[in-house]
Amino acid sequence: MDILISISRMRLLPCLSVLLLSVAFPSLVHGQTPVDSRRIADAVEHEMKKLLKDPQICSASVGIYLNGQSYTGHFGELKHGTGRPPTDSSLYEIASVTKTMVSFLVAEAVSSGRLSLDDDIRKFLPAPFPTLTFDGNPILIRHLLTHTAGLPPHLPLAYNGVFETLLPDVPERFRTLEDRYGKEDFWKDLRELELTSPPGEHYAYSSAGMEILAYILEQVSGKPLDLQLQEFVFGPAGMEAARLFCAPSDSSRVVQGYWMDNSTLSPHQTAPLWGGGYGVVASLPDMLRYAIWQVDRHDPVLARSHEVLFHDGRTRWVAYGWNAWKDKYGTSFNHHGGTAGMQNWVFIYPDLHLGLVILTNHSGPDTPALLSRATRRIMRRITDR
Repeated sequence: MDILISISRMRLLPCLSVLLLSVAFPSLVHGQTPVDSRRIADAVEHEMKKLLKDPQICSASVGIYLNGQSYTGHFGELKHGTGRPPTDSSLYEIASVTKTMVSFLVAEAVSSGRLSLDDDIRKFLPAPFPTLTFDGNPILIRHLLTHTAGLPPHLPLAYNGVFETLLPDVPERFRTLEDRYGKEDFWKDLRELELTSPPGEHYAYSSAGMEILAYILEQVSGKPLDLQLQEFVFGPAGMEAARLFCAPSDSSRVVQGYWMDNSTLSPHQTAPLWGGGYGVVASLPDMLRYAIWQVDRHDPVLARSHEVLFHDGRTRWVAYGWNAWKDKYGTSFNHHGGTAGMQNWVFIYPDLHLGLVILTNHSGPDTPALLSRATRRIMRRITDR
């Protein structure tokens, strides 16, 4: 069991309040370098101070796991002018990072023989879908996992392009579309799609494909997605507060955030379908434990879920839902998530025994890059690379 020990309270900065925690483990893996906790604290404090200079970023929560120890910090204020920082109890919409969890469930189903990567997805669907093939090439499970099925980013098609308008009313528009859309609408829209290229050839990111995967997982397991996540992900990873977020009435503790330079908080984004594309909410400790679970990879199914299934011959590598990358840090895995009020990144570096999570209650076109740059700078400071 993880033991949370308060090891330091950072110096308070203007509009910045931090509590640094360490998760102590019985021993370090043989050969690992001992962790300099002050060095990590200084790196996090320095980079978060820089991040919060951006007028649109009012808060951030950061978690780092390195060589058997973990650190969490909460910075800024959740609501402009209140001075109230996030806490370990704050729940965030982790959005598309949900896809990595659903993909792990697929890895578990493949390992147990309930699914094959080469299964034609139509054998699991509730009705014939003759258009889900191109020149006799059907969509396979592996194509949904790697976003190479040729499906649109979202269903309904009206979702597509909403965020790209960058208008102030984006949060309300997206929420209205969610409220009007259900599973029967999804199947109707799917029947009307026609593929324009063979599955498996081109990468095209698709939440719609992950919703199909969530439905298929329910069919082969006989259990709703939330119970599968609890049994195979949340429970094993120690994610105590994580859950699918399916209705506004379920919004207790779920943080609200800001879209671009709006002064009003965005409505929560719920999961009107199966929750496979963006349905999970979780706390920073939950997400750090998820990263630790991914880094340590004691479960053989986790190792399977990190196998690269698609490479475009250039820079695009995709495992089971994860983006894969190879650089001076070794082989790593990452995923971004964003709603109309939240953004987050999860970075997994098994070769360095390092995981990094960053969350903010701001969403805009520049937010992903701001968060990514901050985490890269932290990594350089704590790894000397």
